[in-house]
Amino acid sequence: MLKSAEERKTMGFARTPGDRLMLTRSLFFGEDNWIDNYNASYPDVPREYFKAEYDINHNRNLFYDAAQIPSALNSDQYVPLLQTLIVEFVFKVMNAPAGQFERVYQEGYKVFLDNHLQEVLDERAAWYDAHM
Repeated sequence: MLKSAEERKTMGFARTPGDRLMLTRSLFFGEDNWIDNYNASYPDVPREYFKAEYDINHNRNLFYDAAQIPSALNSDQYVPLLQTLIVEFVFKVMNAPAGQFERVYQEGYKVFLDNHLQEVLDERAAWYDAHM
């Protein structure tokens, strides 16, 4: 079983066992062990949450590996601004006045589109279509 987040922190390690994810994603140690390991890191989280996470993550990882684009795309120049805009967007949408959610959401999404979101999405979609 993994050490708790506090034990790892005290020993000078990262709070989450990132290196060990390689093992849990590529080898099957069983549902109970997977849930126990995550529950040790987050003891205040109900076990049912990790059961649901297991069902999602384990099934996903059995069927495909995440593909990463190996080189820069032209639209990458827009990504840093879009990453900043998403934080602002989430904050504004979460704090929208009563009855104003849809308006705030639509205005925020228009800001994304005005800042090349569609170009980023289209270029990545084209890359995946060509390489997958």
